[in-house]
Amino acid sequence: MALGTYSDLVASIQSWMFDRSDIGTVCPDFIALAEGEFNRVLRTREQIAIATLTPDVNSQITLPVDYLQFRNVVALGNPRWELQNVAPTWRDDAFAYRYSGQPAVFSLDGDKVTILPTTALNIELEYYAKIPALGPSSPTNWLLTKSPNAYLAGCLKHACIYIGNEQRAAMFGEQMNGALDQILSDDRAAVYSRAGARKSGPTP
Repeated sequence: MALGTYSDLVASIQSWMFDRSDIGTVCPDFIALAEGEFNRVLRTREQIAIATLTPDVNSQITLPVDYLQFRNVVALGNPRWELQNVAPTWRDDAFAYRYSGQPAVFSLDGDKVTILPTTALNIELEYYAKIPALGPSSPTNWLLTKSPNAYLAGCLKHACIYIGNEQRAAMFGEQMNGALDQILSDDRAAVYSRAGARKSGPTP
């Protein structure tokens, strides 16, 4: 059976679960639970996204709804420069008095990013985004195309948990983990396999 779309995945889950009558309505839950696990584990080049954001009056920006983890935060001056990530406790000590100036640091506060010194400059956030959720109106995504076996195994793991079959749940969990490990390994190979070393600073 092909696994190219959301409908294909739902049909395959039902087939693997012997077409139990109580499975069909909860297949969306199995898919959502599997996607939650994928988002906790995967950090690949397909997930890299860039957003340009404008700080508010408190020099804060709101994280995108699909945000998972930052890669770089850059102030869009001329020239542009990268900001340093600091802990909120350090920030509050170092910037006890808020003042405007050239931004140098940022810290994460819930769904906000605080930029200091305060600034009106636009901020470029490069981050890892959540895997686009599958559904009737969004029938496919890059992960289903790249690794349908990861999706199916993850969904079947949660389907087996649902029916109380711990042995099969563990088996499908191992298959899912193996597929995710392979995705990460392939991603590292694609990004770094031909990358050469380069010295920093002046060379003789």
